[in-house]
Amino acid sequence: MPSSRVSWIAVLLAAVCVRAGELPERFYAFDNGTGRDQKLPFAEQADLLARTGYAGLGIFTGSARIPEMLAALDARKLQLVSIYVHSYVDGRAEAIDPGIPQAIRDLSGREIMILLTVQGRGPEAEERAVANVRHVADLAAERKLRVCIYPHINFYVETTADALRVVEKAGRPNVGVALNLYHTVAFHLARCGGEDFDMARLIQAALPRLWLVSINGIVRQPNGGAVLERLDRGDYDVGRFLALLNKAGYTGPVALQSYGVKGGLEENLARSMAAWRQMLGRIAGGSPSRP
Repeated sequence: MPSSRVSWIAVLLAAVCVRAGELPERFYAFDNGTGRDQKLPFAEQADLLARTGYAGLGIFTGSARIPEMLAALDARKLQLVSIYVHSYVDGRAEAIDPGIPQAIRDLSGREIMILLTVQGRGPEAEERAVANVRHVADLAAERKLRVCIYPHINFYVETTADALRVVEKAGRPNVGVALNLYHTVAFHLARCGGEDFDMARLIQAALPRLWLVSINGIVRQPNGGAVLERLDRGDYDVGRFLALLNKAGYTGPVALQSYGVKGGLEENLARSMAAWRQMLGRIAGGSPSRP
């Protein structure tokens, strides 16, 4: 790497780095920001994470090649928080990713979650959603693993509130929920115009089962939509959101979502890490919102 590039990365990573209350200092990145879509070899993705100061991968997409990614991360003393897999409620023959059972075996003995989406529409969708979650949860429980339901706008489970409803019906102690900041904000802007949305209330309701949080910069659109951005960009006050998490006592992993973000992988990761550390510093100093 050119020395000038090393220099600016070093400057960015020298940003404020303090523990802010209960919120963990360790920061993870989704693989959509480390080179997944560019087909970057796993070793190079792990090197990117290590160079830019991340604790590891927040998600690894799919149920295949898990041992290879684990080997790349282990060699650099990095962690994997979850694997990202899917389930369906539309009546198709394979209601869950067929690779999930082998993936669970690959993860045996590690504290890595099964991050599960619930997709589709159709008759008896709610019953199918609950049955799918129970199925995956029971498979995971055999290996002492946890399942975390991942809400995604335009999926059957779109919101963290949807995920909590399904978790309660599933009745499995090893099932929790994720809160994706982008999908949460985008949903409420698109469906509700952002009105009457109480983020603090959502966090408090989810907290007993909140096992993963993802963040990113967000640019709100005049038409009610939202664009996902690097963490140091956007007009949504992510620092305030983190302060709410901190006040609630959240201690689980926080990861960077980077789907569709333009620019170089390394610069995006480094600048987002710097923004994360600055936000933690402001929270610790009692001024979570941006100046």
